[in-house]
Amino acid sequence: MDGHESYVSIEVAKLLKELKFDWEGKLCIDDKFYPGSEIKRWNNMDNIKSPENLTVVPTLYIAQKWLRDVQGIDITVSFCKHEFETGSGIEKAYFNECEKITEDGVIDYTDNEAYFHTYEEALENGIELAVNALIEEHNK
Repeated sequence: MDGHESYVSIEVAKLLKELKFDWEGKLCIDDKFYPGSEIKRWNNMDNIKSPENLTVVPTLYIAQKWLRDVQGIDITVSFCKHEFETGSGIEKAYFNECEKITEDGVIDYTDNEAYFHTYEEALENGIELAVNALIEEHNK
């Protein structure tokens, strides 16, 4: 995408939009990015209605911070050694832990079977797990 920042996928950004994500990101219209389309805060643009084909795509860091600060969900990515089923031996791997602390205790959204080759893949997966769980909770 852009520079050294890693962004969530457009699919995850659309899920964040369902949860009223209104922080900074790249502007995406009809699944296409436009140069110079960085916006700071969607809620500062109250006079503009959000059309269906418009999505704000945040960096992985911004999405993770929004989930922590606004939704109370902490996503942690850790390094481990894991032997992949491909038989290629022990390779570096990352996994995520995704938890929400509530008055009733801790809700664990972690997929204990998921391992990833990169930190960014593990973080995006944790963000997607959290967002899908929140959407499910809101739809109850």
